[in-house]
Amino acid sequence: MLKITRTVAPETGAVTISLSGSADIHAVDQLTTAVSAAAAGHPKDLTIDLGELTFICSLGIGQLVVLQRSIRAKGGVMRLVHVQPAIYQCLHHARLNEVFTIVGP
Repeated sequence: MLKITRTVAPETGAVTISLSGSADIHAVDQLTTAVSAAAAGHPKDLTIDLGELTFICSLGIGQLVVLQRSIRAKGGVMRLVHVQPAIYQCLHHARLNEVFTIVGP
């Protein structure tokens, strides 16, 4: 089960989306909705916190790529933080560590 929490810093407008649980095939629609909502707000500073995410399927990773492209196209910055080692390995093997800004373990 995937849990998604969205917070906005009132003073800067920076958006943080925290993902926890498993972003498996059954949670892709939920993740897609959250990604679409995040992109629609045109945040200039978006952080995706993966500290509590235990699994992400390829479709979920694809949604993060779509979000990254959307944010960059509008002049914003997106970063992944607290990426778990197993998820980092998936990103690394797909060379997505070269696409995403990844901060910390």
